[in-house]
Amino acid sequence: KKAHPDIVPDGVEVQKMMETGQEVIVGMIKDKQFGPMIAFGMGGIYVNLIEDVSFKLANGISSQEIDEQINDTKVSELLKGYRGEAPCDIDAVKEAIKRVARLTLDFPEISKLDINPIFVYENGSSALDIKIKL
Repeated sequence: KKAHPDIVPDGVEVQKMMETGQEVIVGMIKDKQFGPMIAFGMGGIYVNLIEDVSFKLANGISSQEIDEQINDTKVSELLKGYRGEAPCDIDAVKEAIKRVARLTLDFPEISKLDINPIFVYENGSSALDIKIKL
């Protein structure tokens, strides 16, 4: 109030602090020729450093293609449980990929979408940051 006495707050946002999980990214970029392309890979700060990302067409994406997309990445080994770590809920990751594909097909005005990171746990997952460009 001292720094900006002219601003009247219009509410407060409170969010739960999430426990750390395995970080992945699910996103979409729109190709002019093929339409929405779904991205999956290692998330967080490592997405640009390691560039462990796989792309599939959103249109008609099948469960088998989602499995292939996940298995095409190195982060898949971490999700399965690496060096004694507990395996993560890969079904939650598959569901996120499937829903992002459906969302981008249902709303063609979405030109880009990033959910990064998604924390994946032994049971479930949580999206921490979502960006959608129309």
